[in-house]
Amino acid sequence: MRSIQGNLILALKELLTRTSYKAWIFTGIAVRQAQALRLGREYHNRLSPRQKEVQRRTYWACFVMDRLVAYCCWRPQMIGLDCVSLNLPCPETIFTFEESFDAPTLDTLSF
Repeated sequence: MRSIQGNLILALKELLTRTSYKAWIFTGIAVRQAQALRLGREYHNRLSPRQKEVQRRTYWACFVMDRLVAYCCWRPQMIGLDCVSLNLPCPETIFTFEESFDAPTLDTLSF
C-alpha cells in the first residue's frame, strides 16, 4: 500500500516538474500494483473500517492520477469506469472516528 502511495507522490512531483513520461511511468506502476492487490473492488471483509477506507482512498487516488496524467501527457487511460466497483470515499469525520459507512458507488450516482 505504501509503495502505491509513494509512486503516486512521485508521479505528481514529476507531473508538476513537467517530466510527463516519468509521471506516466510512476502512475502506471501505482495503478498496476493497485490492480494486483484488487483494490478496485470491495473484497476485503476482514479489514477494519479504517483499513478499508485507506484502501478505497488509495485506489481513488490512482484513478484520479490516471485521469490527470492521461489528459496532461496525451497518454491512454489505464483504469476504465466499468472496471471500478468500489465505494466512494467516506466523509472525513467518519474516517477520523473509524465508523462504518456505506458510501455510494459510481453506479448509484446520477450524472
